[in-house]
Amino acid sequence: MKSVVLFTALVASAVFARTGAAATPPVTVVSPATLTVPAAGAEPMTVMLRNDRSHDVTLRLTTLLDQGSATVTPDQATIAAYTVSSLGITITADTSDRDATGEVVFTAAGAPPAVLPLVVQPQKSYNDAAAVLIFVPLLAAIALVSVLFAVVDVKAPFGPANWDYSQSWATTLTVVGAFLGTVLGAGVLPDNLLLFSKAGYSGFNLLFGLLVLLAPLVYAAAQKRIADAANGTPQYQGTSWAFGCASVATLWGVFGELATIALLFRELEKSARLSTVLVYALWAVLGIVVVVAVAYVVRRMRTILASPAAPAGMGLAAPAAGAGWSLL
Repeated sequence: MKSVVLFTALVASAVFARTGAAATPPVTVVSPATLTVPAAGAEPMTVMLRNDRSHDVTLRLTTLLDQGSATVTPDQATIAAYTVSSLGITITADTSDRDATGEVVFTAAGAPPAVLPLVVQPQKSYNDAAAVLIFVPLLAAIALVSVLFAVVDVKAPFGPANWDYSQSWATTLTVVGAFLGTVLGAGVLPDNLLLFSKAGYSGFNLLFGLLVLLAPLVYAAAQKRIADAANGTPQYQGTSWAFGCASVATLWGVFGELATIALLFRELEKSARLSTVLVYALWAVLGIVVVVAVAYVVRRMRTILASPAAPAGMGLAAPAAGAGWSLL
């Protein structure tokens, strides 16, 4: 009886040992904890693997990604028994325009795979994208103001500005846009973005909002003191070119804010949080806002620049030095 029990125990031990071995990955990944590679081009990396088995292990290397694809070279390697070996591999990812996550998988016959977390980061031209977002709205603002000032005497005296921001259509639009951008960046956008980080988008919202708020300072800085009023109150006078510079700053902020919101919608579409059709619809709405804004600015600036006393055929002239004008 004892011999039967002993035999049964030995068989059970052998079966348990075989089952335990089969449930253990063929190797243990020692380092790195996560493999991060760029999507542009092949990147050689070194991985440390430990083989705790009493025999050599031949591994097959593959990759799994949540989006896109990547290949690993070499696709096969042998790790000697009871050793920690460094394995040089090269990850070649596709040129996807978004971040991808996945695993490098090490498999061997008769054992579950060992995995190494993998992050593929696309090459992003942050500087180029930032330059486009900043300077394209600026060039659009300069072009629009230049057309309106083509028949204006830029040295003509100009009256004081009305600093009532509550009456400024452009300021109100930009503040609403900045608020919308802040809400989108704070709670809706994914962690991995296409063009800029969340902090980057928040920075652009702040930049363009400040441009609108600070635009009147451009005009005020160019004013000159003239003869004081009868009651001794200091009087200041600007010029048409200073009004044009202030208008450029205002339009720069408005156009930049709208462009930032358009990019935020694009980020949401890329992360599959908004459908493409809905993003196109939102872009169409923003396009209508831009058209209305340009029409408003043209009419408003012509009204400010038009002088009731200007003779016919003389084009636009600046308002009198004592006549005030409201912000755009």
